[in-house]
Amino acid sequence: MRQKYVDDLWRNRELLVAGRVVLPVVKEDLATPQGMDDLMAQAYTCAHRYFGVDMRKRLLQLENTDQKRDRHDFLRSILPHGRADGSSRGTM
Repeated sequence: MRQKYVDDLWRNRELLVAGRVVLPVVKEDLATPQGMDDLMAQAYTCAHRYFGVDMRKRLLQLENTDQKRDRHDFLRSILPHGRADGSSRGTM
């Protein structure tokens, strides 16, 4: 099992050297209502830090409650069974 993690770290380093940044995501990241917004904030911060992209406007959009509700509804609609935790709540 450890070798898989080592391989993943080596791959991420190789991608970083090639100018690519990997932001790993696991299903537990989406288990909280704020999870996706936290991931997006991290991705925007990464884009700013590594590539100099001004993401202030995008970060402010994460605070818009109407957009947040729409974004969360959309994400739930594309997850298996509409749940971030992978558990079933019935048919879709």
